[in-house]
Amino acid sequence: MQNRTRWEGLAVFAAFSICSALLRWPHFGNPAPDFDEQLYHLIGSRMLDGYVPYVDLWDRKPIGLFLIYAFGALISGGSVYGYQILAALSAAWTAWLAWTISRRFAGQFASLTGGLLCLLVFPMYYGPVGQSEVFYIPLTLLMLLFTLRAGEAEELRRFVKFALFAMAIGGLSLQIKYTTVFVCAACGLALMAMAWRRFRDPVRVMGLVAAFALLGLLPTLLAVLTYAAMGHFDAFMFANFFSILQRERPSGGSIELWGQVILVKALFPACAAVAAVLLVLVRKRFDASRAIVLIYAAAALVSYFALGSAYIYYFIPAAIGINLLAIWLLDEPFIGKGVAIALLAIGFWAGRVVPQWEEASRQKTAMKELAAGAAPHVSAHRCLYVFDGPTALYSLVNTCLPTRYIYADHLNNALEGRSLRVDQSIELGKILSHRPGAIVIAPVLLVARPNRENRKRVESYVHANCSLVEKTDLSSRDIAIYACPD
Repeated sequence: MQNRTRWEGLAVFAAFSICSALLRWPHFGNPAPDFDEQLYHLIGSRMLDGYVPYVDLWDRKPIGLFLIYAFGALISGGSVYGYQILAALSAAWTAWLAWTISRRFAGQFASLTGGLLCLLVFPMYYGPVGQSEVFYIPLTLLMLLFTLRAGEAEELRRFVKFALFAMAIGGLSLQIKYTTVFVCAACGLALMAMAWRRFRDPVRVMGLVAAFALLGLLPTLLAVLTYAAMGHFDAFMFANFFSILQRERPSGGSIELWGQVILVKALFPACAAVAAVLLVLVRKRFDASRAIVLIYAAAALVSYFALGSAYIYYFIPAAIGINLLAIWLLDEPFIGKGVAIALLAIGFWAGRVVPQWEEASRQKTAMKELAAGAAPHVSAHRCLYVFDGPTALYSLVNTCLPTRYIYADHLNNALEGRSLRVDQSIELGKILSHRPGAIVIAPVLLVARPNRENRKRVESYVHANCSLVEKTDLSSRDIAIYACPD
């Protein structure tokens, strides 16, 4: 029986892997499917050349994410295929874990459908390839699975083992994105409640809680100690913990727009999730395991609202949590299959499964044209400077890097003004004083609050010293390359 279960699990994972690859196929080899992964890939690949994140190249994501991208670059010779294959497998793992968790509460059809819905969540909320969510969500689901197993364990030894596994895995997820702290705390509180029911001894419970905290914080502590040993403790702490507190929060139209988009895409799944919970309550089938899944989903939703940001892909963890609840409804004999078909249809429509083939093809072509336009004018000594445009260009041409603040948003976005420890204008002045070989700029502004002073300065420099050599549409936005002769 155990062998049969193992083979079933492998078959389901293989099926989800094929589905994940098919959904992501258009973007394999696409250097610019979205903004953030372009930066992650650049930092990860440059780590192989000795660059140190937060010191030589600046961003505020945890080191674990950059290590994943560095590994992707290592196994693929520096190409984007490495991280994209890892992301596809990670998405399949997410679906498999959703299936595994849901088999406790639902039949095979409902659980398989739920796994497929989790695959569709990524393109639905603008995370089609390598956003950090695709790498940390399977870890949080694995943490949830071990939390459930701890609750189901009859032997005390097995309870402690599963509980410690859960917290250790939660700690790993924190080093991919710190916002997993909400679901980590939710699972930790659930495990504390379980421990209290088993021990009824404050001393033993607090000892176990201390072990939970140590395991959860261990990966972050190791990262801190590593940077301290290298003499970069201050750089690590500022980038990872203090910078985000000094960044101004976006407001106005962009948040309202993405809120409306999320409402349209998530309304029916959320209604299905609420209906599922109500049905379980009415039928008195709401047990401790279901309560843990509900708490996890609620914590994932809280993490989205706590961020107060306009980025739609921050909703992906909440959408996964909503799906875990909606799966319960798919097992209903009369309405389950109809709801499943409706949810899948919404996923295929909202995830732009068919249109993305043409979009990805256009993105690949545009990036080739932009790289060809920039390459003759830059070298290892005369840098390309992307003031406003795709970070991936740094990876596609042979160029030095003009600044440690290599992500365009860091110097062209006024919201970042107080969060970098450098004056945006002074840093831009240093870049221009070294006379870049080519400058990339987009005529149409993208950020809600641009640094207009820096933009005018770059435009004046380009007008006086450079000439247009390439202008290409990338993702419905013109990107211009100006060559700047020495």
